[in-house]
Amino acid sequence: MTDSQRKALSAFFAEAVLPVLTPLAIDVSRPFPLLSSLSLNVAVLLDAAAAESDYRLAIVQVPAGLARLVRIAGADGATFIPLEEIIRAHLAQLFPGRRFCSRRRCAWRAMPKWNSTTKADARNWSWSSAS
Repeated sequence: MTDSQRKALSAFFAEAVLPVLTPLAIDVSRPFPLLSSLSLNVAVLLDAAAAESDYRLAIVQVPAGLARLVRIAGADGATFIPLEEIIRAHLAQLFPGRRFCSRRRCAWRAMPKWNSTTKADARNWSWSSAS
């Protein structure tokens, strides 16, 4: 990616993405936040701050109202960048002054809890090998 493409992505992030993001830092004193079903999220581990003894999980929900693929024009044609990758590249702006735990950043989709109605269904979907 060229410098002009990086600048264009940074401008796009600042103008269109950053205003609609709500980063959540999670700790043990609060319940896990409710996430929209089937929402795409970016998770990152933050290094422990001076007053903390443990890492902290942070989650950023990828806005559903924005296009998932962002088109960036280039000399050799257009390139498409996933929105979650743009968010991951700009995480430092969402958590100023925080350091990230190595490169542990991932995108994941929140799935609804599945409730089994019969024992046969439960056996078919069980992760254990016991029957």
